[in-house]
Amino acid sequence: MLFREMSQMRRYVQTASYSISVIAAMTAAVSAQTFPASWVGQNPAEEWSSDRYCGNYSRYAWDVSIRAGQLVATKVDVGAREPMSAEAKRKAESLRDFKLMPSARVVSMQYSGGLLLGIDQGEYGGGLWWIADAGNSAELLTRGNVSSFLQVDGKVLALSGLAHDGISEGRVLELTQAFGKVAARTLVKFEAAPYASYAGPNSLLLATNKGVVRISFAGEDQWLARTDYEPLFPRSIVELKNGRIYVGMNRFVVELVPGATGYVERWYVPADCATFEVDWDKGECKCVPKR
Repeated sequence: MLFREMSQMRRYVQTASYSISVIAAMTAAVSAQTFPASWVGQNPAEEWSSDRYCGNYSRYAWDVSIRAGQLVATKVDVGAREPMSAEAKRKAESLRDFKLMPSARVVSMQYSGGLLLGIDQGEYGGGLWWIADAGNSAELLTRGNVSSFLQVDGKVLALSGLAHDGISEGRVLELTQAFGKVAARTLVKFEAAPYASYAGPNSLLLATNKGVVRISFAGEDQWLARTDYEPLFPRSIVELKNGRIYVGMNRFVVELVPGATGYVERWYVPADCATFEVDWDKGECKCVPKR
């Protein structure tokens, strides 16, 4: 993992530049506490920079969402994930010729008189199965990590991908059924692992380890930002009516603003943690008061 092997480097203070206010719609709420609407922004952090290091080791992340037409950023623990269904986990453990790892993530969804079962085990692989309600026989639809299911415009989609040790690959799968037969076809394939998604009119926005891509339901991909997000683990993405796109990840919220020649990208942090101190020996990043 990026930065994990860096050691014995000097401690220093990194201050985010370009202090500006985020649009008034950008608020943040955590445990009924409201964060300041004024955040500070900077250009995307360079590779091997302290910003990326702090993001990689951050103990908190941001989930972005839209409420009443406004952007909301919610601070969460980096380990916070939706709990697995007990039934889905039990069925995953009972699969033949497949060993469920303790670190596995299992997602499920009812589909065509049965249960879709997606498993993501990172470098150890995963897959997509369909299990009929009448009986427990599981049908393997495809190999590869499956991290989520989506229902968009009457379609059922699944996200699949892997980012590990130089491997970077992803797919958007479309589930189909005919004459009692369930299948998964590849809608589009790309060289990035999808981490988060947002469904818009006739398209799907994906935050990946290599940037932000828009996938049309016709199977075409359009890259809006090609930025290395891998050490920051994107976990959510939304698009406002004005066309601005926001990505929540470790430490940062990324903003993409549409322009005449493409999207302009900025990274934001709360004003109370615009200045931080990196202790390379301990592998820690701490917010420090403004001086």
